[in-house]
Amino acid sequence: CPAIPINYSLADVLTSEPWRYLRYNIKSGRIYFAFIGIAYFIQSRIAFSIWSIFLITGLIDMEAQNWKVDIVYEAWREQHLGSCIAFALGFIWIGRRHWWAILRQTIGREKSVTPTQLGPLAARLAVCTVLGAILIMLLWLAHMGVQLPVSILIVGFILFSHVVTARILAETGLTFERCDTTPDQICSNLPTRFFSGNDIFFMGAFRCIGSLATRESTLAFALQGLQVNAAPTADLGKHRSMQLGRLVTLMAWSLILGYVVCSWSSLHCYYTHAIPLPANTPADVVNSEGKVTWPNWFIISPVRWWLENKFPSKDFNPWLHMGIGASVTAGLQFLSLRFAAWPFMPVGYLISRTNYAAEVWFGIMLGWLAKMLIVRFGGAHLYQRAKPLFIGLIFGEARVVGFWIIVNLTLVQTGHGYRQLYFLPT
Repeated sequence: CPAIPINYSLADVLTSEPWRYLRYNIKSGRIYFAFIGIAYFIQSRIAFSIWSIFLITGLIDMEAQNWKVDIVYEAWREQHLGSCIAFALGFIWIGRRHWWAILRQTIGREKSVTPTQLGPLAARLAVCTVLGAILIMLLWLAHMGVQLPVSILIVGFILFSHVVTARILAETGLTFERCDTTPDQICSNLPTRFFSGNDIFFMGAFRCIGSLATRESTLAFALQGLQVNAAPTADLGKHRSMQLGRLVTLMAWSLILGYVVCSWSSLHCYYTHAIPLPANTPADVVNSEGKVTWPNWFIISPVRWWLENKFPSKDFNPWLHMGIGASVTAGLQFLSLRFAAWPFMPVGYLISRTNYAAEVWFGIMLGWLAKMLIVRFGGAHLYQRAKPLFIGLIFGEARVVGFWIIVNLTLVQTGHGYRQLYFLPT
């Protein structure tokens, strides 16, 4: 039977200048039905910002290349870092009264509790847990010979990337994102004599729990679970606190189990296989980046540069691009807070150069367009009636993928090859 197309390609059409410089992930893409459904339920300004700003930055990139000005990926990364800093300062400012209330509850200066605040005991426990965890990480890095300023930078970037990612997911409703901010973006602009070999090694090694791990951030998953538990339902009633306690206990046991399993598997891999894997390693592992590319990029090359006493020179001004990212995001933040009709949200610019926005922008645009047409011609009544259709798109794709994962596992166990599944853009 003929295949049902769920992708498109205009690469053979857009071949003349300046269109041939347009990003490949604009000229071609794939439809993910889950993201059409997700776009229907998130704020219209957010959905519009995700796909429109992605297209705008793509057109800027295209025009720059048409004028023979190449904005390299590393320059976009520096803009991403500046954007993340401004974005974080923005939501810290927006929630300043909440943070101040938690601080006062922690030191015992405020007893009253609103539905959005923790109680004094819970606030002290949360703050002490965070501070204790930070202290343990700093002491461990100090024990491994990392200088204190670099240790603070490493831990700070780990926490920063996960908190920003959690905020992005909460604001956009997306199922995943990655905050690609790393300490080397700061340190690579300084002389190598400021750092030791241990500093350089652990800056690269800790990317696996920093920026790389934000795609599946434990913080984001935990916050999503807590928010679902906090949703008003008739069934919970006075038993909400009991349900919350069980949920937190389950999360804690899951973390402990994950820590034990991952520690064993990681140590087994580290002491069994070389990093990176030899060139003659059988190519039956899908994740070539994890076994070869990332160890070379994050650990081997930086240590080699340190031994040669020189970081690679950059063809752009990193501080200028950080400033551009921070300025654009701050401006969008101000305009979106000041004017209710302002269509562009800062989060759209923040994620505009990530691979994940490139994968889902088309589905987000289709979902946003469907929502706009339904609301425009059918009003709130038709919007409510159409909800089951878009919920079905989300859960339908998830159930189909789950079925084919089981089929793949069965095929592999019986000695047959597996089929690739396109359901979570990577």
